[in-house]
Amino acid sequence: MKKLKSGINFPFVTLLAFLFFMARCGAIAKTFYVSNAVQLQSALDEAAFNEENDVVVVTGTYYYINDAVTYWSDQNYSLQIVSTDNTVLNAGSDFRVLELVSVGGVSGDLTVEGLTVEYGTADYGGGIYMETTVADIHLINVTAQHNTGTVICGGVNCYSNAGNIEVINSVFLDNTAPNMSGYPNGTAGGLFVQTELEGTVITLSGCRFSNNYAQRDGGGAMLYPLGSGSTVIAEGNTFEENSSGEFGGGCWIRCPGGDAVIRFENNSVTNNISSHAGSGGGTYIETETGDVSVSDNLFVDNEAVWQGGGLWISHNGGNLSVTGNRFSGNLAQQNGGGANVFLEYGNASVESNVFNENTSHETGGGFSWATTSANSGIFNNTFYDNSADEGGDIYFYFDNASATCNFYNNILFESSSPPLAFSGQVAVQARYCDIANGTGQPWFGTGCIDADPLFADAGNGNFQITWRNFPVPDNTMSPCIDAGDPESPFDSDNTVADMGAFFFNQDTTIFINNSLAGKINLTTYPNPCFDILFVNVDMKKVYSGMEVILQNLNGVEIFSKPLSPPDKHVSFPIDVAPLPRSVYLVKILVNGQAIFVKKIIKR
Repeated sequence: MKKLKSGINFPFVTLLAFLFFMARCGAIAKTFYVSNAVQLQSALDEAAFNEENDVVVVTGTYYYINDAVTYWSDQNYSLQIVSTDNTVLNAGSDFRVLELVSVGGVSGDLTVEGLTVEYGTADYGGGIYMETTVADIHLINVTAQHNTGTVICGGVNCYSNAGNIEVINSVFLDNTAPNMSGYPNGTAGGLFVQTELEGTVITLSGCRFSNNYAQRDGGGAMLYPLGSGSTVIAEGNTFEENSSGEFGGGCWIRCPGGDAVIRFENNSVTNNISSHAGSGGGTYIETETGDVSVSDNLFVDNEAVWQGGGLWISHNGGNLSVTGNRFSGNLAQQNGGGANVFLEYGNASVESNVFNENTSHETGGGFSWATTSANSGIFNNTFYDNSADEGGDIYFYFDNASATCNFYNNILFESSSPPLAFSGQVAVQARYCDIANGTGQPWFGTGCIDADPLFADAGNGNFQITWRNFPVPDNTMSPCIDAGDPESPFDSDNTVADMGAFFFNQDTTIFINNSLAGKINLTTYPNPCFDILFVNVDMKKVYSGMEVILQNLNGVEIFSKPLSPPDKHVSFPIDVAPLPRSVYLVKILVNGQAIFVKKIIKR
């Protein structure tokens, strides 16, 4: 389905892009230039019936409108409204600002770009209401502020039966959805996006939601595809100081049709609240079945009166990934101060997250996990200074004995005791974890330690494990370095996996000839090594007089192996067991000159 060029506020460039698009599609286009509200309405009235793909260019800085600006068309032609001056449309709190409805065919896309709509009031979408039957909706670089939706959505309400909807680089500020007509109204303060049929895509990218309020759900935004096989992508957005009376203070995503794909990535979710009777103070995600990915987000200082101060997920079956997020300073009055996650069945991965200074008044100060029969891997996370009545860092509940949990390579430090707790049909066994006060606990399993992880600056949120005198193996080396499960994949520096969310980089390449960069690669593993050091050399060309040597720091050669054409890929072991604990150098030489040098540590 076609997409109009977006994100450009310069009139000449915007119009060129649009006209190029129309020429490519073989469609007739008409462009209107308007400078006041009367001209805008007149242009939309003509556009509704002229059987052309229309562009309305809005100029000027401020329009005070005397009635809602409307467009209704059953034609199979698109409408694009573009402001070249960031024009403000003000409805004076008396009526909706802008209403656009296209009930024609798949080519009847609606696009609004560059406008500011403010002080609008309506039942649905006080600022803007956009509706299509099968065509797409595009909202780009729009600001919606100080609008009220008395039934649903204060700022912008986008609805399509079968089309896709994208909201890009837009701002939603101080919009409200009060419950003026009884349950179930009062939903979505800033933005409400809904589709009906299967296979639709909702995209929310680069937007900011600030100080919006919904008396029920979705204080900042609500994304709600009803059909099966739908996709929701929310990426690079900011949700700050939004509030809801019930679920999803910052953002609410619900996919009841099943077989959904949800990607919530690179968002900043701060100081949002679910205040009266709900969960997911920062973000609330609910799906019947499908794949859910929550990655690289920041959840800070959010609050839920029930569960999941930062994040609440309810997933009835499928795949779930929670990776690379930071949960800090969140509060839940019940369970899961940082996050509360439920997966009925399927597979879950919770990896490389930081949970610090979160609080729950019941279970799981950092993270609360519940499942009926899912398989879960929870690994390489860092928990610090979280608190709860039970499970200061993490709490597990397993409803069925068929559920599994692999808990390894985590750090749990300085949190309320016990840091780990569980109930139900499965007993958790921690492996290769650093857990403060864990010694002697029945869940303190193979490879676990109870030691200071030597964070860089935990008080200021820096949970990088350290090794001040690297590579000297002394007491400045974090006990979490190379202490993870030896069966885990190596860290990216080709060393044994570390514990915690951030590995200590022991990449020991100290020299490479610039002229050979990308033409030759030397890898050594494991590093540190104990008995056998494996060496791999990959070359695009083998030069005469080329060899690999192992030296000590005094320059004494311990091992050498010539490299001869045509062997461009060479792998071999070096027996280092007899060598004393120290630092050594692996070099590739050409006629005695070093072209690649790596440092290795023998323990």
